[in-house]
This record gives sequence, structure tokens and C-alpha cells, in this order.
Amino acid sequence: MRALRSILFWVLAWLFFVPVVIFMILAVTFLGQRKVEFMLRPVARGVLFLTGARLRIVRAPGYDPTRTCFYASNHVNLFDPFVLYPAIPVMFRGLGLASHFRIPFYG
Repeated sequence: MRALRSILFWVLAWLFFVPVVIFMILAVTFLGQRKVEFMLRPVARGVLFLTGARLRIVRAPGYDPTRTCFYASNHVNLFDPFVLYPAIPVMFRGLGLASHFRIPFYG
């Protein structure tokens, strides 16, 4: 039963993910990233919910989200941004390896 539930969640997540990501790419391309930033967190939460993943956020004592912070993440797979957006309470950007931008379509 768990396997069927997992498969159902992943199918629903992909049915949600693909059109939303295409829309977001077009929106960022034509409107700019700052104008669509407010949509990224709800989209990320939707993908997490539909995959059945549960996110538990534990912040260090003394953490102040109003101060400038440096977040380090080991970006392992496609799922990572969907965890980072709900977990980090402020607008953030990532760094990428320069050679990755030479890859067709991705770059």
C-alpha cells in the first residue's frame, strides 16, 4: 500500500511540476525573476506536498532572518530547490559553476 501511495504522489507531483515549471521559466524569461519570486515558495511547497515529502525546519538558536546570511547547500539533485525555497525565509540566489553554462539549454 505504501508503494502505491508513493507512486500516486509522484505521478501527481510530475503532473503539477511540468506545467508549472514551464510557466515559471516563461514568466522569468519575459517578466524577470524578481517579479515572479513570490510564486516560487508556494510552487515549491506544492511539489513537496504532492510528493508526500514532509519538511521539518530547525533553526539554530539566535538565528535572525532579518540579518544577511550565507546559506550553504550541497545541491545533489533536482529536488533540492523545492526543499530550499520553503526552508529559507528570505529571497536568495545560488552560485553555479561557470562550465555548466556552456551546456546547451541548461546554460
